Amino acid sequence: MNPTELKRLNPAQARDQFIALGAEAARRYAGSNRKTMVIMTPDDADFFGKGFLDNLNPPAAQFKVLWFNTYSITSGDEVSIEVHRFSSSEDPVDHAVILSSQGSCLSELRSMVLTAMNHVPLSCIEVICPWMCDDTWEQLKYELPDEFSKRTHEGIRCFPGASVRAISTSELFNLPGERLRYIPACVMERLKA
Repeated sequence: MNPTELKRLNPAQARDQFIALGAEAARRYAGSNRKTMVIMTPDDADFFGKGFLDNLNPPAAQFKVLWFNTYSITSGDEVSIEVHRFSSSEDPVDHAVILSSQGSCLSELRSMVLTAMNHVPLSCIEVICPWMCDDTWEQLKYELPDEFSKRTHEGIRCFPGASVRAISTSELFNLPGERLRYIPACVMERLKA
């Protein structure tokens, strides 16, 4: 499914599609003996992230949900500042997977990679993104070492930037407009436990 087809789905269909994409991505790790940390934003946690976490075998050692405020700066670039973080545990990990259902925000992806680097070497980090703006992918490859971009590209399909940027996951999933207030179900379950 490409971004244009995705925009035609109603919220329930879009949720199902993203959960299925997460499940498909998790199957790549079946039988792995890695202790995996999964990093995602709240927009992805209940859909793409849920499909991934529910189907990852063995289960993730921990997951992190990061909330960002993203600003445009005078140079035309964006900067994302982490304002909240939820960690399911602090168990040791040897592998990190960054989930981004639509990798259109380079500054958020960069911040998630830096978060992962606090726990594992760059060579043990992967980005899984079913749709990414081609210009975002090129910039990410430029900013990170070649060895990282070669491994990472397997989980990414690039589309022209305008087609991906036209999709708002908040609108697609009918989420509250205020991203900083949205608490995903996976976080709520842990908070209630």
